[in-house]
Amino acid sequence: MFFRITIICFAAFTTSTLNAAEVRQASDVFKKWSSWQQVLPDHNLAQIFCQTNRAPAIKKCYEHNLTKLRPFSDFLTPLSDNTINKHGHHISTVLPNIFTNNLEDLTTQAENNIHNFIKLLKVNGFTDVSNASMIEQINAHTALAALILAHDNEQTHLELMFALANRFFEFCFSPQTAPTFQQLFLNKQDHAIVKMMYAVMWDKLAGSGWKHWHQESLNALKEEADHGKTIVYLAGGSDIYQMIRHGIYSIHVIDPQLPTQPKYYADQWDWLIKNSTSINAGLGDKIIFNELNIIMKRTYFHETGEFFSIQLSNGSHAYLAQSVTEWTVLDLEENILGKITFERRPICQKDFSLQANTTLLMSFNELYFIALPQNLGGWGIEPAQFPRNFQMIIKQLRKPVTKTMIGAMRNAALLNASDLKFIDLGTCVN
Repeated sequence: MFFRITIICFAAFTTSTLNAAEVRQASDVFKKWSSWQQVLPDHNLAQIFCQTNRAPAIKKCYEHNLTKLRPFSDFLTPLSDNTINKHGHHISTVLPNIFTNNLEDLTTQAENNIHNFIKLLKVNGFTDVSNASMIEQINAHTALAALILAHDNEQTHLELMFALANRFFEFCFSPQTAPTFQQLFLNKQDHAIVKMMYAVMWDKLAGSGWKHWHQESLNALKEEADHGKTIVYLAGGSDIYQMIRHGIYSIHVIDPQLPTQPKYYADQWDWLIKNSTSINAGLGDKIIFNELNIIMKRTYFHETGEFFSIQLSNGSHAYLAQSVTEWTVLDLEENILGKITFERRPICQKDFSLQANTTLLMSFNELYFIALPQNLGGWGIEPAQFPRNFQMIIKQLRKPVTKTMIGAMRNAALLNASDLKFIDLGTCVN
């Protein structure tokens, strides 16, 4: 009898332990996002350098990127009035007037008229450096853009490059200018222009910029949320930290949550989906945001009984269970502020239909893969089937994208594959 009682008590203890709700700190669950993810504001490139002596910043930037910039020495010589040439540089405390004026013209036109920006590059002999390797070409073009926007404040410089990438994106894919951009692919003499734009967009919006948010995109999402909209984050992983910080509490993430991609997810992404140590998947678990005075509480988990097969980044295939996890967002008085849902499955065509009570959101890398044709590695999404008034907010962009813009991205991807063969905009993220 004593032995039987002992077993029963032990079983009861084990069950209660497994069923106990866990409380974790947001600073632990989202440690990665809070430590390295930034929200970057927009800047007017035409005004940022007004009444600024740029010589120290130009000198520092050039010396830092000396090797990368060597392929453009023939371009930099007239641009800088021989301050920079194939033998090096002699930048003193003040830049020559011609160099200063050329930099001012380039930044002004980058802000106001990319057509004129392109003309200024050509006037100064900007040419292709296709004899270099792909990575050398990318580094050279991004270093050149960095030199044009050189600033003595490192953070401001990052923000300026992010802004330039946005200006390039709008020129390349907006309905008014996309046809002009596409013509650049067809003329070999213009390939240097395309490569510069692609290199900057890839690096600042995908390669290193995949983790950052544009302040304007968060502002737009907050406005939509304040009007009662749920933010549907397509292929969003667990990237919800900044939205929560900005008071957006109604979020629906649709993502397969692949085990080979923890780099792109929150630190405890798998626990966000399901508490595997609990017999009820973690119902009652809490995440405490001390600085925001809010709580996320796991209130629902359900495996649908359906499975999906998907190829992983290592080439293998995974067979994963579809599931739905819901976290209720509460204030300290337990008042409901919203609901955050993780739906574990790949996105599909119907997810891009417009609903009156939702707003669509994507990151730039994933935007590229829905624009890319399936035969080039795309996800099988057809932008041509989107509603005519389709609009979606992109994490790294200051303005939403439309159906027409995504179609222009597809056209450019085809031209790149056939005529240019340069870096793809959404691949090889760091």
